[in-house]
Amino acid sequence: MTTPSPEQLAAMIPPNTRLYVEGVARGATMELADRLHKAVASLDDRLTEIERLLQNLNGRVTLLERRYQEDDKFALTKARIARFIEEHDLK
Repeated sequence: MTTPSPEQLAAMIPPNTRLYVEGVARGATMELADRLHKAVASLDDRLTEIERLLQNLNGRVTLLERRYQEDDKFALTKARIARFIEEHDLK
């Protein structure tokens, strides 16, 4: 026995029942579409916030890199290596 098509089934259902089923299905579809739209909007807002935070972090890292390159206190010199070896008894 083959499964009847939706058109064949619709012909067997009284018109009022068919309208009711279509209305319920349409309402459920609209509700799901609304929930999906809200979820996508929420994700979009979160993505925007994450992008803003990443730009902020990128700027801070760039500033730290520039400071590291320009500041002599971060330079590794023979004197600093010798002092480190002496302080940690690595001779």
